[in-house]
Amino acid sequence: MRAISLDCLAHAADYALSHQVIRTRLREERGVNKSTLKYGSLLNAFQVIAREEGLRGLYGGMGTHLVRVVPNSAILFLTYEVVSAYLNSRSSAPAALSSVSSE
Repeated sequence: MRAISLDCLAHAADYALSHQVIRTRLREERGVNKSTLKYGSLLNAFQVIAREEGLRGLYGGMGTHLVRVVPNSAILFLTYEVVSAYLNSRSSAPAALSSVSSE
């Protein structure tokens, strides 16, 4: 199950990063004169970047992005597991909790 989760996380990072690269390029172009725009739309930007820089151009900054995202995700999953285990251990004594809440 965890292998599937990590695989899904890796693919999500792939797609999100290429989307971020395209979005950044479109945002940088926003202040430029309309007649000199290189990218017209999201799809057009994808095509131009893939044609001019290859698919590798869509993943510029992937190493830096992963250095930031992977520890964040690990901390998130670890926190979830620790809190979940703590709450489950506390709920294993329902009699004690129900007597406290009824008073």
